[in-house]
Amino acid sequence: MRTVPLQELKEHLADTIDAVEAGERVVLTRRNRPVAELMPYGAGEVSVGKPGGGSALRRLRSAKRWGGILRTLADDRSQDR
Repeated sequence: MRTVPLQELKEHLADTIDAVEAGERVVLTRRNRPVAELMPYGAGEVSVGKPGGGSALRRLRSAKRWGGILRTLADDRSQDR
């Protein structure tokens, strides 16, 4: 598992994504503290945070592009309020 500071991620995003696609897990850090982990799609369990959230996950998977994913997340968030 490799650790990458956020500043380095900004400079080498494509290379980091290539490494993740190849199966590597990458921990992202801010000021030397872990803030996120990148892993190949499907490599880990996904927690949706509430019962019945699986349908939201299916919608995310079918959204395909960032715009669709962001809209799906925003819609799901507005339903929780």
